[in-house]
Amino acid sequence: MSREKEHYRENLAMLYEKFGQKDFLMLDEVCAFLRCDRRTVIKAEGFPIKKLCSTYRIPITGFARWLS
Repeated sequence: MSREKEHYRENLAMLYEKFGQKDFLMLDEVCAFLRCDRRTVIKAEGFPIKKLCSTYRIPITGFARWLS
């Protein structure tokens, strides 16, 4: 069983506070939060992004883990 990263819980709580109780975030929301271009986010190594049809969705738990 793998362990949680050090600041995972704090990051998850901060994201829930910022975005509400959502399971998935839109790419534009994440880009605004990170203050970077969408192409940079899409190509970031290890970034938890899922493509559904023509839109990109980011699971909030994976995003919190990636921030940790």
